[in-house]
Amino acid sequence: GREDFLSATWTPLSYLSVQPWVILNYIRLLIAPFGQSIDHFILPPANNADLLKTFAGWLGISAILFTVWKHTRKNTAVSSIILFTAGWFFLNLVPTSSILPINDAMAERRLYVPGWSYALAVTALLYFWTDGHSQRFRVLTFTLVTLYLSLITAFTIRRNYIYTTPIRLWQETIALYPTNFRAHNNLANLYADRKEFAPAIDEYLAAIKIHPRYASAHSNLALVLCETKDYPRALEYSMKAAALNPRRADPCNVMGRVYAEQARYKESELAYLKGIELDPQNISANAGLGLLYYQTKKLPQAAQIYERLLSVEPLHLEAVNNLGLTYYELKNYPKSLEYFERAVELAPHMPAAYINIGNIYLDMKKYDLALTNYTRAAELSPSNAMIQFNQGLVYLAEKKPDEALTRFQKAAALNPGYVEAYFQMGEIFLVRKDYTQSLQNFEKVLKADPSDPYVKRKVEYLKELALRH
Repeated sequence: GREDFLSATWTPLSYLSVQPWVILNYIRLLIAPFGQSIDHFILPPANNADLLKTFAGWLGISAILFTVWKHTRKNTAVSSIILFTAGWFFLNLVPTSSILPINDAMAERRLYVPGWSYALAVTALLYFWTDGHSQRFRVLTFTLVTLYLSLITAFTIRRNYIYTTPIRLWQETIALYPTNFRAHNNLANLYADRKEFAPAIDEYLAAIKIHPRYASAHSNLALVLCETKDYPRALEYSMKAAALNPRRADPCNVMGRVYAEQARYKESELAYLKGIELDPQNISANAGLGLLYYQTKKLPQAAQIYERLLSVEPLHLEAVNNLGLTYYELKNYPKSLEYFERAVELAPHMPAAYINIGNIYLDMKKYDLALTNYTRAAELSPSNAMIQFNQGLVYLAEKKPDEALTRFQKAAALNPGYVEAYFQMGEIFLVRKDYTQSLQNFEKVLKADPSDPYVKRKVEYLKELALRH
C-alpha cells in the first residue's frame, strides 16, 4: 500500500518515472492555475492507480514532444516559436525533473523560469492566429482572451487570500493531499506557535497515524504535550521519537524538560547532556541544561552552560537574562549587571531586566540607581505589584517610611495576596505605634502562613497592646 512508501527515499528510476506526470501538471498549472499547493505530495508509484497515472504521464509527454517535432518540420515562424518555447520549457526543467532525485518531486516554484516560455508562446501565437483575419474574428479572439485573463485574475485573487495566513496554505494542502503527513505536521506547528494546543495535537496525531515512523511529528507532539503538562504522554512520544531517530537532539530536550518538571533532576541532566552530545550547539539542549543547573543551585555549571550557549547564539535573550540571574545568585554583581544591561539592549521594553538591575543596585546600596531602574520598570508595567514593593524597599532603606508605605499599599492593592507587602506595612505601623493598623496587616500575614513563629509572636504582642490601649 501507499503507506509502505511514505518513508521510502527516491531512486533515480522511481523519480524519473513520475516526472512526465509532474510536467503535465506543470503545464496544467500554467494554463489553468487551480489545484495549487505549497507541498504537492508526489510519492513513488505504489499501486495500480499510481502506475496508470505514470503511464498517462509518459503518454502525454510523448504526444506533446511528437507534436512539437511535427511542427518544427514545417520550418515556419510558428514552428520556430514552438520549438524555442518548448525547448526553453523542458531544458529549464531538466535539473529538477530528470533522474536526479530531489526530496519534493514537484514544486510550483520550479515554474518561475520555465513558465516564461508559456507567456511568450501564447503572445506570439495569438499574433499569428489573428494576423490576416477579419475584424470580427479579432474581436472574438480578444473577448475570449479577456475572459481567460479574468479567470486567471479570479484564481490570483483567491490565491492571495490563501496566502494571507500560513494556516490556510497548509489546510489547502491537506484538502488536496489528505495523506500528506508533512502538511499535517507543519499545520500542527503553526497551531502550536499560536498556543492552540488542541488542534495542534490533533494534527500531529493525524501525521503519526499516516506515517507511524515520522520522528518529527512524535518529537513535536511530545513538546506540545509538555506545554499542556501531560507529562506521561510527552515522555512516551519523546521516547518514540528518540527510538525512531537516535541522532536527533530534540527528543532528548523534551525528555529533559519532562524529567525536570517531575523533579527527576538527574534523569533530566542526563537527557540534556545526551542532546548536547548529539548536537553540541543545540540551543534548546543548552538552554534547558542551563536552566536545570540554575534551578538546582548548581550555579557555576549554569554559568558555564549559558556562556557556551551565548558564544553560539549571542542574541539569545533568555540565556542573557538567566546568566545575569546566575551571576546575581553568585554575588558577582559586575558580571550580573553586564548581562542584565545586555538584556536591556536586546529588549528595551522588558520590565524584568530593569527590575533585575534595580535589585543589584539595591543590594549594592546604590539607592538612586535602584529607584531609577524600578521607576523605568513601573512605566513599562504599571500593574506589577513587585515593582511597587521593591520601590518601597528602596524608600525604606533611605529612611523614608511615608514613601515606602505608599508603595507597599499600592503593591497590596495590585496584588491582595502580596504577603511581604503586608509584613512591611505591619512593621511601619508598629514603629508609628499605630497598633491597630499594624495588627491588621500582621494578621493577614499570619493567615497566609499560620506556622510562622515570628509573626505569631507579633500578633500576640499587638493584641496585648490593643487590650492595654
